[in-house]
Amino acid sequence: MIFKKLFSKKKWQSNKISDRISSISELETSNSEQKSILHELAFNDADKTVRRAALEKLNDFSLFWQAAKKEADEDVNRFALNQLKKALTSNSNDLASDSEKLNFIKECSNSQLINDIKYQLPTTELIEAALQRINKQESFIEALILGHLSDQTSLKTIQMLDDANALKKLQKKLKGTNLAEVESKLAIIQQHTEALSQADKKARLTLAQLNALKDKSDFVEISSQYSQLTRTWNELSPLVLELDSHISTELIGKYQKLDEALKIKLSTLESAYLDIKERSEKEASKKRVTEELTSDLENFERNLNNLVENDGEIELGMTQTLEEISNRVEQAEINEASKSQITSRVEKLQRNLIDLPKIKAAQNQAQELIKQLQEMTPPESVIALNDFNPQLKSVKSQWAELESKALLNSEKRREFKELVSNLTSAVKKLETEQNKKFSSFKRKQSELSQLITDGKYREAFGLFYKLESWYAELNDYQQSKIEKSWQDSAAEVAKLKDLEQSIAAPKRQELLTQIEQLASKPLVDPSEQAHRVKVLRSDWLSLGRLEKDDPLNEQFNLASEKAFEVCRAFYSELEAERDKAYQAKILIIEQLEMLAQKLQSEAVSSWKDVEQLNNKLTKLWFDTGLIDKSKVAETNKRFSESSKLIKAKIAEQHKNNRALKSALLEKATEIAKSEQTLADKANHLKKLQADWKLIGFSGRKVDDQLWTDFRKVNNAVFDDLGASRNESRDKSAELRKGLLEAIQGYQDKLTAIDNNKDLRELEAEAKSLKIERSELERSDFDKVSKAHKALLDKLSNSELEIRDANRVNQYKQLFDGLEDLANGNTIDNSVLKTSWANALNANTKVDRLETTIKLEIMSDLESPEQDNNTRKAVQMSMMTDKLESGVTYNQEELLEDWLSAGAVSKEDVDLVNRIRKVFLK
Repeated sequence: MIFKKLFSKKKWQSNKISDRISSISELETSNSEQKSILHELAFNDADKTVRRAALEKLNDFSLFWQAAKKEADEDVNRFALNQLKKALTSNSNDLASDSEKLNFIKECSNSQLINDIKYQLPTTELIEAALQRINKQESFIEALILGHLSDQTSLKTIQMLDDANALKKLQKKLKGTNLAEVESKLAIIQQHTEALSQADKKARLTLAQLNALKDKSDFVEISSQYSQLTRTWNELSPLVLELDSHISTELIGKYQKLDEALKIKLSTLESAYLDIKERSEKEASKKRVTEELTSDLENFERNLNNLVENDGEIELGMTQTLEEISNRVEQAEINEASKSQITSRVEKLQRNLIDLPKIKAAQNQAQELIKQLQEMTPPESVIALNDFNPQLKSVKSQWAELESKALLNSEKRREFKELVSNLTSAVKKLETEQNKKFSSFKRKQSELSQLITDGKYREAFGLFYKLESWYAELNDYQQSKIEKSWQDSAAEVAKLKDLEQSIAAPKRQELLTQIEQLASKPLVDPSEQAHRVKVLRSDWLSLGRLEKDDPLNEQFNLASEKAFEVCRAFYSELEAERDKAYQAKILIIEQLEMLAQKLQSEAVSSWKDVEQLNNKLTKLWFDTGLIDKSKVAETNKRFSESSKLIKAKIAEQHKNNRALKSALLEKATEIAKSEQTLADKANHLKKLQADWKLIGFSGRKVDDQLWTDFRKVNNAVFDDLGASRNESRDKSAELRKGLLEAIQGYQDKLTAIDNNKDLRELEAEAKSLKIERSELERSDFDKVSKAHKALLDKLSNSELEIRDANRVNQYKQLFDGLEDLANGNTIDNSVLKTSWANALNANTKVDRLETTIKLEIMSDLESPEQDNNTRKAVQMSMMTDKLESGVTYNQEELLEDWLSAGAVSKEDVDLVNRIRKVFLK
């Protein structure tokens, strides 16, 4: 008996689960040996209940962590995770310090656990560490909105965001400093977006300007502009690289091609430019030498003239100086014309140097001619011009003769030349007018002859009187050229005048009678009255001229004046209306002038509004009535000037819009021809369409044509995309049908499965079903995904149902077998669980009734009335075991105890039915 005690197993080593669980309450974590035993039980015991009880006893954060990573049983693993969550989210540091919590969060690979508790952590530091471990931007945004971040981390989170949509979402949720930071970041993003848009436009403009250089041929201009545009491109390059990859590649490719072409062009032009530059420098050198020789000659002439004016004599060295100038001219590399002119002046000086009195006389004569020019006054009429020009011609002739004989003072030559030039310029306009009149006279003289031939005498008389005044303004030479033909015309007109008087006398008397009758009996309509007066006067004048003091002429004038008196009131009202119209037009002009001024000095926000306003004001102008004739020219001029400025600005804007739309058209064409997918092409073209809408009108004909071409390019791509999508939809529908049929097939198979093995195989097969998002339309993908998820959920639920059904079936087999045994029959133990079969073969001293009551107590089932006392005793015993020894009971273990309590007899049938109710409720 003693040896049995010595060598018996420890309670924690017992085969019975209840013994091992009971032993856990007796072991102390303060004892290192017992703690090791607890550790062994927690991680190596075969029963999950023991492992859980040991973990709970150890109550160690690191061990919970270890169990959460290694424990295979779902219940124990869940228990360990729950303990970890409690420790991490607790404000207390009893189980884990803040540093241990922080270290766990940083090293934990279970991101789902961290995600579940992130906002339940007790400190901001731990929350931020959890967010860092999860490492998802949306988690930081969520924490920021909920206020779980420190000020510093909040600012960092906002600063790392580049998504405008996320920032706008935060803008609605945040306040204070964080809101200000979000708005600042949004402003920066907006500025950057605008900068990218501007960079695209500026880059395209720069490329257009570089391309324009290819058509130029001036090396200096091309080189200067090329350098400037290259600097501009280099400044834009960082932003160009940030544009859409397709656009960026396109722009950079164009620049590289243009840059290479321009470098070749500049290299070719540079050699030619250097040759031209060399020739220009030579010409400049010749010009400089010519100017130096001319200056020396003028100085010599000036000295010589001073001697002449002061009655001096030739000074020593003057002859030698002149000779030196002559030699320099001969040796100088200058233009032959300049050399010849300077040589001529030198030779003239050499001839005149020996006769100073002759030079002085010439200078005096030259001064007299200059004086005559100074006294001449430019004519103010063509008639005066005829006296002026011969006088000017005489002075110029005398000067030329004098200059050929003697060398004149350069200052006098300059003064004479300037005076002649001024006088010539002054009369140029009159000479032009005179020449025009001479040409017109010759042309009109032919018309006069034709009018006489055609019998149009009234027109012939009027033209003759006009030609008479023109003839008097022609100079002697011009009159001599047309004198004979003019005398012939005058003779014919004189004959016609005599004939006119004989014919016109009766007609004049008739017209006088009519105008007197109109004066005595005016017409009802004032405008018709005025018209009749005008017609009668026109007819009177058509009969030819009368002398001013002719009585008939006086009578007709008085009668006309009296006839017109009734029209004056009418024209007075008409004048008031015209004045009102004038004021309206002035108001319109002022608005147009104001608009034109603003267009010159201010930026325009809406060119469409400008065009509408201009059209409205222009229409009002033309709809406004007539104004006084004397003011028409002035108002029309102001209207025309302001309207011209406005139209020029609008035309300039149209030109800019045409350039922008042409660029978009070119870009759209490139996209359409590119190797991109149809979807990418469509997306890029949609952006271009949005940009097109922002550009204003570009001129009626051009705008319509540009839009037609742009729409044609777009339609081609979208038609192809539509056809592609129709094909894609058909393929997707066919694939969807096949997948749904496959899913339905799995569901049909599921109805015939009654075991977990087949179920797992079917589930694995169903999970392997490939549903590719890229191969299905969104609606088809959603339908298939929904059906597939429903199938997987049903498979999962079916596994639980089969497991429960199998468990129930096992219990039925057990209890049916027990009844057979009680009735003296044998059963096949192989169909039972191994533990149950082993228990039936054992023969322990367990009280079967007491065990039955324990099972009823645990299941809250009533016991028969005759067992009430026994039940109370058993219940008290169970409570005592739990309180004193920490013993907990397990239904499966109690069932095994019940089965091990010896052979089942007929007396046990009632007990079998009672425990059947426990396990098959």
